[in-house]
Amino acid sequence: MMKKSTICNLFLLWTILSGSVMFAQTIKGVVSDESGPIPQVNINIKGTAINTITDLDGKFSIKVGSKN
Repeated sequence: MMKKSTICNLFLLWTILSGSVMFAQTIKGVVSDESGPIPQVNINIKGTAINTITDLDGKFSIKVGSKN
């Protein structure tokens, strides 16, 4: 049987790891107008150095969260 302190330490580790995963997210989308998708648009997260660019179909994916 595990000691109580070992169980508490494992629970604390799980809580920390779960929290860090919950705050990191990936945002996906398509930039378009009435003519259709727009390629090569810069996507920036305001106030950060996080950025990406849309592909030829106007699609983008950018990771945001506390670990960036």
